[in-house]
Amino acid sequence: FFIDGSSKESIKRDLTEHVRALGGAHSQKSFEESMKFLSLPTEGGERLLVIDNVDDPNLNISSFLPRWKRGAVIITSRNGSHGQLSPISHLQLDVMSVDESIELLARGSGSSQLSVQHHEAAVKVAGELGYLPIALVQAASYIFRTGCSIDTYISLLRTSRQRVLSDPATSQIDMRYTTAFAAFDASYSILPSKAQLALHLLSFFHRQKFPIECIGFDANTGFSYDINYLNRGDEYEHGRQCLKDIFYSDGKWDPAEVESIVSSLRSHSLVTVMPTETARILQMHSLVHEWARLRVPSLEVSRFQDAAIRLLSCNAQDKNYALMQYLQVHVQALLPLLEEVHANDMACFSSIL
Repeated sequence: FFIDGSSKESIKRDLTEHVRALGGAHSQKSFEESMKFLSLPTEGGERLLVIDNVDDPNLNISSFLPRWKRGAVIITSRNGSHGQLSPISHLQLDVMSVDESIELLARGSGSSQLSVQHHEAAVKVAGELGYLPIALVQAASYIFRTGCSIDTYISLLRTSRQRVLSDPATSQIDMRYTTAFAAFDASYSILPSKAQLALHLLSFFHRQKFPIECIGFDANTGFSYDINYLNRGDEYEHGRQCLKDIFYSDGKWDPAEVESIVSSLRSHSLVTVMPTETARILQMHSLVHEWARLRVPSLEVSRFQDAAIRLLSCNAQDKNYALMQYLQVHVQALLPLLEEVHANDMACFSSIL
C-alpha cells in the first residue's frame, strides 16, 4: 500500500481506499475497520506499507501504523525526528555523490553520455547546487526544456542565479516540490515563529561551523558585552533586542528555548548538528543558506545584521577561548559589512582573529 503522508486526512483516505480496493467484504470498510484488517495475520506473505512525505512535525504517525506481526512499514520524511520510531532502521539520507549527480544531470537532460567538456561542466553544476537531488532534477529539467548546454546553465547560475533557481522542474512524475526553494518554503511555513527568526539570523553567518554554545555565552547579561572605545549608536540596542526576541522566553534567558529552536530546524532538515569535543556545531546546506538570506524581509535586513554582529562581539572574551577556532569564519562572513561595523565591534572582531 502506497500512502500520501502529507496530512492526517490523506493518510486516512489512502489507507481506507487501498483496503476497499480489495473488494468483496472490504468494499465498505471504514478507516477504523481498515486498520483492524491490516493488523490481522496474512496468508502467504507479508504486507508492505509505504507512507510518503510525512513532513508535518505535529502529525503523530505512530497512530497510523498497523499492529501487525508480518509486515513492514517504510516512512519517508524531511522530519528526522520520526527516526525515533525505529532508531536501528533509521536511514539518514545525505546529498548525492559526484558520480550520482552527474548521472542524474546527464539522464535528466536527455544525454546518454557526456563529452569531456560537458562532464567537467556537470561537475561544476553539481558543486554549485551542493549535490542536492531536488536541485539537480530542477537543473536537468531546465536544460532539457530550454535546450541549453550544461556549460550555458553554469553560466546562467552565476549571472541570473535567483531566477534560474526559481524556475520549476516540469514533467516530473510524483514530484511534490518542483524547486528546491519551494521545498524549503514548505518547511519554513510550518516552523515556529522563533525558529523562523533564528533561521534569518543564521543566514548572516557562515553556513558551517556555527557553535550553538556561542548563543548562550553572554545571554545572562542581555548580550551586552562590549570593548568600549566610542559611544554606541542605535545598532547596539537593536542587535540586543533582536537576540532577546529570538532566544529569551518570558523576558528571561532560557537555554531550553535554544534547544527547542535547534530541534525545530533539525526536524525540518534545514540544519544539521555535529557534536565535537568543545561544542555542538550547526551547519546548513549551501542552498538552504542562500535561500534563508533571500527570505529575510528587506525591511528587516539591518535588524538581523545588527543581531549577528552583536552575537559575535559578545563572544570576543578571553574566557571563551575554546570557541574561538569556530568563530573566525563568521568574522570573515561579516567582513563585507565592514564599513557599517562600529569601532567597538571591530575591536571585538580583532580580538577573535
